[in-house]
Amino acid sequence: MIRGEGDDLATTVMLAKNKPVILAPSMNVEMWKNPAFQRNLETARADGAIIVPPLVDELACGELGIGKMAEPETIFESIIEHFETAHVLDGKRAIVTTGGTIERIDPIRYLSNFSSGKQGKAIAFALAKAGAKVSLVEGGNCSTIESHPNLETIVVESAEEMSQAVIKLLPADIFVGCAAVCDFKVVNRNDRKIKKSEGLNLEFAENPDIVASIGNLPSDERPTVVVGFAAETENLIDNAKSKRIAKGCNLVVANDVGGAAVFGQDTNQASFVSASGVEALDRMSKTQLARCISDWIADFLKR
Repeated sequence: MIRGEGDDLATTVMLAKNKPVILAPSMNVEMWKNPAFQRNLETARADGAIIVPPLVDELACGELGIGKMAEPETIFESIIEHFETAHVLDGKRAIVTTGGTIERIDPIRYLSNFSSGKQGKAIAFALAKAGAKVSLVEGGNCSTIESHPNLETIVVESAEEMSQAVIKLLPADIFVGCAAVCDFKVVNRNDRKIKKSEGLNLEFAENPDIVASIGNLPSDERPTVVVGFAAETENLIDNAKSKRIAKGCNLVVANDVGGAAVFGQDTNQASFVSASGVEALDRMSKTQLARCISDWIADFLKR
């Protein structure tokens, strides 16, 4: 582990290229925000360094802001997590979908949903940290994700584009369908802006069900593990059980979204629905839930 002050980051980056490094930066807030430092930090991360971000607090210089080194307990937890998860998915190929897809009405308007893509990105990053080569297919207006040498990102817009991207990425050992895919597309999409006076007279057709299409592939083409999500406002577990069978999933992660406590949030509360039964999880960060999903996948592959 290296406690990375701002002026010795170059040494840290060089070391990160040769072996895994736990980097816990600490510095003045303006140094942290400096674009040159952030570029170097991104290089270290891309080369495999594990970043434990600093805290927002009163700094040694007297300023208030981000820059205080993470607590020793937090750094220690990162070290433990690294050694517990490293290499358990070495040699595996994973595809993860995330975010909400967009279905255009005209050049100005579109249909979408409230998905931020945070959970899917956290899952992709957890699988990459565990050693899998991960392709993340993201739709909608997703924010950036921490980079990782095992992770590539493909950006799409519509459900059809996402479906085509996933098919092109096969074969894979793992598929996680976390994206909130629009169920319908606009058939009579307009190439010009529809004027308010004209009204919106829209015709719809069903979009492809990406998870079902992957989960029900022939056994020699289907990924070994298929994970789907069920975002429901009622009858959560019953609906998740039905989806698991209909879509050919090994695991369905069930979320109650009726209280709007999932989309865009940093925490999640879910249940795992599999052939073995139902496991209700406590509310936790989306990063922690991603780790639980990655662990479940690794355990399943050992069977």
